[in-house]
Amino acid sequence: MIQAVKSAFSMYWLFQKYSLRLFLNGLFYYLTRIPFIGKFVPLSMLVGDYRLKDVLFYFLLAGKIVLKIMFKFLWLFLCYFAAGKASFFSGERGIVSFIIWVLCVVFTGNFNEGLYYSIDTKQYHFMSNFHVTGHFFSRDYHLLESASDLVAYVPAFLVFIFFFNWPVWSLPLAAVLYLGMVSWGLYVNRKCYEVRWSFLLKGSSSIGMLLAAVGLGYLLLVAKETTSIMVLAGLIAAFLLSGVGAYLLFAYAHEEEFVRKLKHASTKAAATVEKAKTQKYFSDGLSMHKKMTISENTYDHLRGSGYLNALLFSRYRKTLVKGAGIRVGTVLIVGLIILIVSLFIPFDADFEKSLTNMLPSMFFFLYLISLGKKIVQTLFISCDSSMLSYPFYREKEAILKGFFYRFYKILLYNGLTTLTVLLMVLLINAVNQFILSWQFIGTFTLLIISLTILFSFHELFVYYMLQPFTSKLEVANPIYKIVDGLFYLFAYLNMQINTASLTYALIISGVALCYFIVGILIIRRFAPKTFVYKG
Repeated sequence: MIQAVKSAFSMYWLFQKYSLRLFLNGLFYYLTRIPFIGKFVPLSMLVGDYRLKDVLFYFLLAGKIVLKIMFKFLWLFLCYFAAGKASFFSGERGIVSFIIWVLCVVFTGNFNEGLYYSIDTKQYHFMSNFHVTGHFFSRDYHLLESASDLVAYVPAFLVFIFFFNWPVWSLPLAAVLYLGMVSWGLYVNRKCYEVRWSFLLKGSSSIGMLLAAVGLGYLLLVAKETTSIMVLAGLIAAFLLSGVGAYLLFAYAHEEEFVRKLKHASTKAAATVEKAKTQKYFSDGLSMHKKMTISENTYDHLRGSGYLNALLFSRYRKTLVKGAGIRVGTVLIVGLIILIVSLFIPFDADFEKSLTNMLPSMFFFLYLISLGKKIVQTLFISCDSSMLSYPFYREKEAILKGFFYRFYKILLYNGLTTLTVLLMVLLINAVNQFILSWQFIGTFTLLIISLTILFSFHELFVYYMLQPFTSKLEVANPIYKIVDGLFYLFAYLNMQINTASLTYALIISGVALCYFIVGILIIRRFAPKTFVYKG
């Protein structure tokens, strides 16, 4: 028994080292891929320098422990705050907040964590690389992780017991129930694999545990007025409940069969997650890839990558024209509706002010209708994923010519929508006796042209500088996800600006054009080094 516990602790510690070192290796690798920064990161940090990695490992481990303790404090403070707002509870705030924690974290959270537990990709690779049996992750790891969480809760519990009127018996009761509910969840998870309609059993088990939690919460509210004998009886009942759960878990007779089924289910779940990730970042590109048509044009006068790019865009011409046509048609319909309305309800002098306040929304609107991301995904799926392995395709001249040709094509298709927007504004202005000033028209024109250049350039620029995709349609560079999310967030925040001026438009236009000019210089300098194949 003691040897088994030591072995489990040893394997748990090894997995923690494996996880954090895996994170460090990934961090060093992606630091080497960042322009400007990468050349200052020596390759030895990635393939060697174990002393530095040991120091960073313990630094990350300490940070992880501190963060875990801080989050436990946060959980208890949230429960304490909720207790002050929960008018449906009557009683002292300290005991009510403890009850809320038991309901949310122990009965609902811990039980369901065990009930729906599966082996993730990292754990599966660890099992394969270190020849670890499935029993460790199917049972021991989850119990040890829960014990680690429980230890992290101890400082927070002591603070709440001494300063927030939590009962002294809350700590031992929480410790027993915390591990007990995980054991019950893991045991019921095993029983679910024995029946055909496992999802029904899991769902009913979750509901049943929730009802039991509500019942226990009521008893705890009553217990605050009772004697210590009743509290002791409650602790004994909790010990018995948790003990039975632990016994059933460790005495489970079909552990080998369960581990086999768990591995199979986890593999299917991982494949589903990977497919969802692929759809998230490649949905537009995959959709366009299915709509490729055979081009009747010949490009005998072109050679190498120039021929490939021209052929690629010709094969997707119908799809791209259709996409741009839908956007142009939508703008025309909306513009004509506004034009017709203006014939019956003439716009007054405040019309220009209203349009000026709507200028920030143009940022988000042009971002949404841009074809840049869709075209970039298609370029990788249909061309670059195969061609980047050939030396001629990675030559500096080929990369730069390909970049500027692709930028021209994206700008052309995006420009059709922008031109339509501008023409509709000019038409509405003419019909309404030129109600808009030439300062507004000029600034508006500069803004939408600048934004069109920005959105046509940005996706291609990030793609060439980071080349985040692999041949398996995975996003291998987390920096790409961060940049993509921040750019979307910035576009969305622009839409939240309710009042603006022409100065806003001039600033945004200036920033967009500066981004474009600096980006061109960076592309010329670094793209031949960063636009590489990732297997």
